[in-house]
Amino acid sequence: MFDGDCREAFTFYAGIFGGDSVFFKFDEMPGGGGAAGIDGDRIMNVMLPIGDSVLQGCDVPKPEEVARQKSAFNVMANAETKEQADYYFHSLASGGYISMPIESTFWVLILVCVQTNLVFSGW
Repeated sequence: MFDGDCREAFTFYAGIFGGDSVFFKFDEMPGGGGAAGIDGDRIMNVMLPIGDSVLQGCDVPKPEEVARQKSAFNVMANAETKEQADYYFHSLASGGYISMPIESTFWVLILVCVQTNLVFSGW
């Protein structure tokens, strides 16, 4: 979950992974997002197709309910080649924190562990 910057984050991710994100705002829900004090301009759901996977996210509906402490946001995506995995890794790590260098593991050929510079606020 993001605190109002879900669109920015997924625009960034689409620039790395390719594809087009499909955004749904809270005010596009049946009944409108204005009900119960929800900020209708926030993203209720976003989907970014990446190969056979879909990256999804959303904004927290009510900003005042968000805890002020920042937390990391984890992204998992499949890569078809080592070159593509390297591109994802270096693009996501730009301005972020590399928690584990790109490497092979027993469960996946290439593992990428980074925290992007875009974070969400924890509950």
